[in-house]
Amino acid sequence: MFLVNHSQNFYPLKCLSQKYRLEQLQRENSKIDRTNKPITSFFGGDQSPSRPPSDESKENDTPTKKADPKKSKHNITWYDKAKDEDLDVMYCRLCQKHNTKERYACKRLDNVNDHEQGEQHSQAITSAIKCLNFLLQHNIPYTDIFKHLSVGSNAKYTSHRMVDKFIDTMAEHVEDAVYTNIKSSPAYFIMADEPTDVSNRKPIDFSAKYIDVVTGELQTEFVKDVELPDGKAETIYDAAKDVIQTKLSLHNLVAFGSDGCNTMIGSKSGVATRLKDLKSNIININCHNHRLALAAKNSFEVIPLFRDIDDTPTHVFKHYHYSAVRTKSLEKIQKLLNDAEETKTIKNAVHTRWLSHLNAVTSLRDTYESVLVDLENATASGTDNRYRQATIRVVHVLCDVLKPVSQLALTFERNDVERSTIHPQLQSTLMTLGRLKEKEGVNTTKSSELIKKINVTWTPNELESVHTAEKKFIDGLVSNITTRLQNTEVIDKFTIFRKNIPNEVNNGFYGNVEIMYLAKHLKLDTSIAVNRMDLLTGPTATTKGLLKMEKTLGNIYSNILKISSAAAAVLPLSTAEVERMFSQVKRTITVLQNRTKVEKMNKFLILTQNNKYIDFQVITDKWMLKGNRRLIATKK
Repeated sequence: MFLVNHSQNFYPLKCLSQKYRLEQLQRENSKIDRTNKPITSFFGGDQSPSRPPSDESKENDTPTKKADPKKSKHNITWYDKAKDEDLDVMYCRLCQKHNTKERYACKRLDNVNDHEQGEQHSQAITSAIKCLNFLLQHNIPYTDIFKHLSVGSNAKYTSHRMVDKFIDTMAEHVEDAVYTNIKSSPAYFIMADEPTDVSNRKPIDFSAKYIDVVTGELQTEFVKDVELPDGKAETIYDAAKDVIQTKLSLHNLVAFGSDGCNTMIGSKSGVATRLKDLKSNIININCHNHRLALAAKNSFEVIPLFRDIDDTPTHVFKHYHYSAVRTKSLEKIQKLLNDAEETKTIKNAVHTRWLSHLNAVTSLRDTYESVLVDLENATASGTDNRYRQATIRVVHVLCDVLKPVSQLALTFERNDVERSTIHPQLQSTLMTLGRLKEKEGVNTTKSSELIKKINVTWTPNELESVHTAEKKFIDGLVSNITTRLQNTEVIDKFTIFRKNIPNEVNNGFYGNVEIMYLAKHLKLDTSIAVNRMDLLTGPTATTKGLLKMEKTLGNIYSNILKISSAAAAVLPLSTAEVERMFSQVKRTITVLQNRTKVEKMNKFLILTQNNKYIDFQVITDKWMLKGNRRLIATKK
């Protein structure tokens, strides 16, 4: 047996090796403990997650410190002993942590109860909840934020169960505020769409647009995130019905919005059709952005040349996006050709994202020369040499064609757009597309310059075939947009709501036919609605003005208010608001957090999307009233 000398002591080599492994294991465990600090570190002295000791560590455990008699005798979990042993005072760990303005020392044990019931301790809890809310709003993982904090030997409110209760209390408070506002609104419009997260689950998100009775403004709020076992119409209908009947109200529901797929709007068993069985006058709104995207997609599929070239931006994007070496090579070539330090990246084109196609072809247009130089010797560039001239021209043509289409899509997303202006803007877009058939656009003209610059020649037949394909593509796009953007009669009637009535119409009879139709559809008194049509065209035409008048004139204006609120609720032409929820879901449910349950995700979305309703003092009081808390809510 070999012996090793350490500080005049001889240890067997075998024992030394075992001791070294044990120390190394303890260091690793200590590192894990520092990393896995609970989010509850804001709520008191932080204690590392408990771990049963191993057989080796049991032999070397040091004796634990004797519990403080004051703390154990009186069950004071927030007690922190004074650093100066000469001082006979007790400190509150929670108040110290959050730096409350008042004193946090108790000189006698009989002051303990007064401190627990005091305003100061309540402020410390409120500060802790604010810290938790900050982490939720910014998607900050608590495993990183706490790793540099020192940990006390004892703590209060440090379990994951307690943090869940904090989050539950916050979510319940915000949910109550949102649901109350929607129920009190004269009319609201509910939107639904189905995202898919990284864990391949099938939730459905519900959002609502409504009129705030206090401000008279149009508001959009997240309502609920529900997990679905499948994507059938019946399953989605059951989820929507449960949200409407248990959380909101069927009485003031005027419209249901979706992406317009068969599951949502099918004439026999679609979700919108089933909802009309609950309330026959519900208005079905198909997202105009989705319609526009489908119109463009169908136009690409019909023309073979455009269908093949449509994949080019995606191929080029993947060629560079998944290779740092290729991306760096493209940047160097751009700097050489453009004699500038600023470079551009290739964007991806996805038909389900209605603005991505224009961004993709524009980025390819701006970097086309650099891409051709970089791919000159590449074997798999994603382009076909037979269509190189055609590819250059079609990419530039798409930059001209998709620009007015994207501008129309942005118009649909606006909440303040007048429905009466939609039809003129649609006709303007169609006229712009028609002119591109007769005269080349700005970008199409530049394509000829690029083709000459790279010494590529056309044959007469090739040029003629490309021109023919361009005209067919534009004709198909115009036809698809016209067909898909046709509204139902009830939606067209809402076009009478406008700020300025044309001078050529007779104001005395303007909108009477439309108002009678809408009042009948909404099951209101048509005579009163028509007689007070002047309210919708005068100084009180805003929903806010009608809300003020209703308080004094009662039912006389309730019909007008109902129609005006329905117009404001149905006014949005897009479900872009609920689409934006998907981005928040992707930021929260990452690959490393793919086991987050939909129920918890729903609470996160409630807090992050409706953050304006958070009242920290009210939430603190509600939390302290739940269960047998050591803190007692202070009376106002």
